[in-house]
Amino acid sequence: MTLRLPGNGNMGSVNIVIGQVIGIHISDDSLTKDGRVDILKLRPIARLGYYEYSSIQEKFEMVIPGDNEELQRGMEGKQS
Repeated sequence: MTLRLPGNGNMGSVNIVIGQVIGIHISDDSLTKDGRVDILKLRPIARLGYYEYSSIQEKFEMVIPGDNEELQRGMEGKQS
C-alpha cells in the first residue's frame, strides 16, 4: 500500500510505502552463532530528519517484565 502525504507549503508531497516482508537474503557472515541477525555487523542507516542520518553502533536488550509467553513470542518475531 502506498500513502501519499501532502506537502507543506512549497515542499513536495511524500510517499509512504507499507508492505509485508515475505523473505530475505542475508550473508552468513551477518549472523550470530545461534542464527540471529547481528545488527552491529550490518550497521543499517536510519534517516533522522533534515540532512541527518545515523547508523547503529551499539545495542541493548529490554525484556518485557512478567511471564506472558504469548507476548514474549511476539517480541521475538515468532508466530503463536
